Amino acid sequence: MGTVDIRQVVHDLRNRIAPIRNVLYLMRLRGANDPKFAESIAIIERQIEGMGKILDDVSEAAQAAGKAAAEPAQTPRDASSDASNDASSDASSDAEDAGARSRRILIADDSPAVCESFGAILRDLGHEVRAARDGQEAVDIATAWIPDFVMLDVNMPKINGYEAARRLRSRFPSSKMRLVMISGANIDSGVLEAARQAGFDQCLDKLLDFSALRKMLGE
Repeated sequence: MGTVDIRQVVHDLRNRIAPIRNVLYLMRLRGANDPKFAESIAIIERQIEGMGKILDDVSEAAQAAGKAAAEPAQTPRDASSDASNDASSDASSDAEDAGARSRRILIADDSPAVCESFGAILRDLGHEVRAARDGQEAVDIATAWIPDFVMLDVNMPKINGYEAARRLRSRFPSSKMRLVMISGANIDSGVLEAARQAGFDQCLDKLLDFSALRKMLGE
């Protein structure tokens, strides 16, 4: 049996958890007036948030072990990767804000579950949404459609999210089109720097902080 890449395992598991969390949030938005339904959702949400935190800790421990092999040092937890939030409060606020400012949003991710669940949330909030399943398709759709926001996964077929961002940024300034990385891995300082160099305006963890998402779309 070969060596297990802990960071890849964490990345893959987070990609599996993200659509579940999105669907739960969507269920909360649509069933906000049913307290018994909301209680059941809250239980599942707490378990998912707990799993997300465990995966973050495992990923950080693996990174720290790698760095320690060359130069012992402590790796601080990056606050931007913590997706924990009050989902109940977020859902209530989003339900009130739905339709306030409609945006054109392109989601680019090779995971159908991520595209469908994230897109459903955004549509329920009153936004117009399209999806792409690879980096080249994302560039083509964005160039023709000119969305307000392009949400790009990093690991996609044909061209990755970084290259897609570079191509779009060379044509469209941030004032015309905002590029947002949606990452299945921990968003550490290295990821943030790579995103900045590629032309991304912001980064979001796939285990979404829905209050941060709402604020971003309201800008």
